[in-house]
Amino acid sequence: PGRGKARREGRSDACAHQSAGSGNAEAHCCAYRRADHGAHRSTYGSTHCGSDGGTYRYSDSSLYCCSDRSAYCCDYGHTHCRAQRNGHCRSDEDDTSTTNMTPGREGDFAKFLVDVLAHCAESFFSRQANHLSRCYAVEGLRLLLPVFRRMAETGCGALDYATREALYCASIYGGLAINVTGTCFPHTMGYLLTEAFGIPHGTACAVFQKAFYEYNKAVVPALAAEFLERTGCGEEEYFDLLERLTPPCLVTMTEADIAAAHSRWINNGSMAKCQGEFTPELADAVLRNMFSGK
Repeated sequence: PGRGKARREGRSDACAHQSAGSGNAEAHCCAYRRADHGAHRSTYGSTHCGSDGGTYRYSDSSLYCCSDRSAYCCDYGHTHCRAQRNGHCRSDEDDTSTTNMTPGREGDFAKFLVDVLAHCAESFFSRQANHLSRCYAVEGLRLLLPVFRRMAETGCGALDYATREALYCASIYGGLAINVTGTCFPHTMGYLLTEAFGIPHGTACAVFQKAFYEYNKAVVPALAAEFLERTGCGEEEYFDLLERLTPPCLVTMTEADIAAAHSRWINNGSMAKCQGEFTPELADAVLRNMFSGK
């Protein structure tokens, strides 16, 4: 209400979203559409975007408040405010980060997308899942998989605006899902690949997805069948798409490497969220099957 009133009255210095307190240094005392401050930026030193170099400030405008328009309050109806500069707020014309993918950089983009898939799949099968979290996970996958089909045929290429919006929404649904459930063993085992072998996070999680599905198919076959039915994708196609989109993961582990990692899996919270009982010994077996070279 306060922000609406400020807008109606055209008060350029009205304080919107003002925290209780006194003096000129309230953490959230934001100037409304000031020419020299972002719309969600503190006049005198906000905790989140200070006037003289606060945490999220970017040059003359906040990282989340580009040009004259706030990411949270756009005058022109753009849901996320695509003003004309800064990495998180660009105009439709300026945002070429995914519309014109540099040749050879498709893997950099794909590793983020397969992480979205991992979020959705792991959340769906989690012990912590409920009806709502599974709806989020399924919706994320139903948005993601058609783009995977297109990318498998043509590469990242020039992704149009509608496609990018679908991917954005898929990532949000995946985040909503794991906010309820957390992740399962592919993520915690993926951290090993990232920390010890430098494999990017998304790739590191994605390479365990087939083992994760096969484990669940054996332990909770009805849930695995539901997963495929609700996502509208057959098992063979699902893993074909995942394999084609996941960047290479060139890792070899010795028995000593596997033994050294074993303690990570003991009383591991992410593994405890798996259906059935995913033991440290099963984790060792997954690593051995995938990376021992035998």
